[in-house]
Amino acid sequence: MLLRKELGVLRFWWMFILLIQTLAMAMTAMTSFLDSDPLTVEQHQENLSSILIFAVVIGFGSVATAFGHEREHDTQRFLDGLPISPARVFFTKTLAAYLTVIGWYSIDLCTSLLSGVLSQTSLNPHLPTSYLLGLYLLSALHGFAVVGVGSVLAFAGRWYASLVGLLIWFGLWIRLQESWWASLFDGMELLSPELEGLRIKSLAWTPLLGHVGVGAVGLLLGFVLYAGREGWLSRWIQLAMKIKLVRWSVKLAPAAALATWVAVLLMVKEQEDSSGDTQSRDDKDAVASAAGESSGKEWALFQRHETRDCEFLFRATQRQDAEQLWSVADQVCDEALEAFGGQGRWKGRLIVDLSAPVASHAAAQTDWTKIRFPLDGRLPPDARPHVLRHEVTHVIIEQLSDGQARKHFNAMRAFHEGMATHVETRGAHSDYAREERKRHHQAAALAWSRGPVPLDELLMADDLGRRRDEFLVYPLGLVWVESLIEIGGNEMPALLLQTLRAKPPKPGREGREVWQHLFAQTGHSWERAEAIYENRMAELVKQHQKLIDSLPRLTAQVKKNAGNVLLIPSPNAAPAPGFSLICIVKPRFGLLPQRERLELTLEGQFRLTDELQAKGRLLYMLGWRHEDERMQVFEPWTELTLPSSP
Repeated sequence: MLLRKELGVLRFWWMFILLIQTLAMAMTAMTSFLDSDPLTVEQHQENLSSILIFAVVIGFGSVATAFGHEREHDTQRFLDGLPISPARVFFTKTLAAYLTVIGWYSIDLCTSLLSGVLSQTSLNPHLPTSYLLGLYLLSALHGFAVVGVGSVLAFAGRWYASLVGLLIWFGLWIRLQESWWASLFDGMELLSPELEGLRIKSLAWTPLLGHVGVGAVGLLLGFVLYAGREGWLSRWIQLAMKIKLVRWSVKLAPAAALATWVAVLLMVKEQEDSSGDTQSRDDKDAVASAAGESSGKEWALFQRHETRDCEFLFRATQRQDAEQLWSVADQVCDEALEAFGGQGRWKGRLIVDLSAPVASHAAAQTDWTKIRFPLDGRLPPDARPHVLRHEVTHVIIEQLSDGQARKHFNAMRAFHEGMATHVETRGAHSDYAREERKRHHQAAALAWSRGPVPLDELLMADDLGRRRDEFLVYPLGLVWVESLIEIGGNEMPALLLQTLRAKPPKPGREGREVWQHLFAQTGHSWERAEAIYENRMAELVKQHQKLIDSLPRLTAQVKKNAGNVLLIPSPNAAPAPGFSLICIVKPRFGLLPQRERLELTLEGQFRLTDELQAKGRLLYMLGWRHEDERMQVFEPWTELTLPSSP
């Protein structure tokens, strides 16, 4: 109850904390791209001075508010009338002030982690979480020292602001002297531990000892002053106030505080000037980094290059491969835009991150304005421009629809991936494009032979994933886009997206309803679209019947043997050359069911691990996989019923 009351007294400082952090995030969002300005240890350390300044202001301010509030509102007498000891009141006030400082550091930590997740690129392949959490613990120690000192100065009355200013000025001054004992009380020394990569390697004992000592001694002296506020301290104050000079000094306290803080600002400026040489050395390192030279800093391993349409982020060791890609990047962007009639160009440059991680199934990923495209050997060099064109297409779709495609992503996913695949595999002059389109057509025919996938199901990505392989949106989406182009020509995709932007469907509509709305707005027949899609699929099945016959349909028998659950596939027929059996398992229930691939035993069976069995009800999906892993065909999901006896 008492702590809640004290925290209520400090609500101004909590509002101040939220305001400052909100403004800081807003300024970051308005003045720079998070994608191109990622969170690194170096960047965070550059911001430490401002973080510390606000922590000092909030710490000393909340202590003054906590102790000054009672005198101003004359409620201390009421508290004294309750069965609450002075020690409890004092330490509750200091705890409330301490929690306020910790609140500042906690919110700063959360915003740093959030911005780090949003901005993670090749310049920061690993978010420095360990470093941030370690720094947070050191920050808690810094807050302890600030509150301890503040609890002593809180009894200075109107001279409080002046004394705080003098204390800060003195701290800045001793930093300029570079004395060893200055590090005992220096917050920057405390928050600048020795690092090893992204982790804290070791801590300096002097600032640790100094902050613990200052905080403990400060709280002890503060309690002594608080306990004597109605006794000896009060009598000394009354005697002092009888002196005319003291009374005049109290009246001059605001002016003295102003002068003190002006001196503090001048001292800060002097420290910045004195660090100019160090900063210039850092600037030289940055220039060396941009030139590809080694500067001894970790971020010198990463470089940037800008083209007309793209900004590439890459490791220095990737420069040769990166140069091959950026040399054709603008042409790739033009080719992708051409598929939409030259419409859908984005503002600024696309961020193309050449070393950021992506999902295991993907060669690249797009977050609508940022493309993650790792040069990890997953793609041959001749395929990279085509895959980049695929990812740029996703950006254009979002630009043309003004984000409406993302808002109706469940209904638009097959179009998203189908259109990107269509643009990726355009151009009969490219062997890669021809082979990729043929492979997607084969995959579509094989999937259809395992059971038709009607448009109602394809255009509801969630429903498709519950019954079939969710990645069918790529080959079947390609067939759907080809059907759309057959209906309305090459202008049809852009026309549909512009319609989605200008006249979006009513909220709540999904799947078929979204597309029927778009077809009605553009004057095309939905029934004709369904018929063309199904006819194209039937033609593909006929065209690839030989491949379909070489990969027989699969079922599995589930057996339990010596505690092991085995899936025994049948028939045990020889597949087409280059193909082998594959089995995917996932939990029947769960917000984000994780697919896991089972390994095939020498006996031609799949064994479930104990960990999988512990997940409860499972679904499995059998299929054939080509040796290059670019062609897979699966049966529909089947529930795995565990046998009750061996």
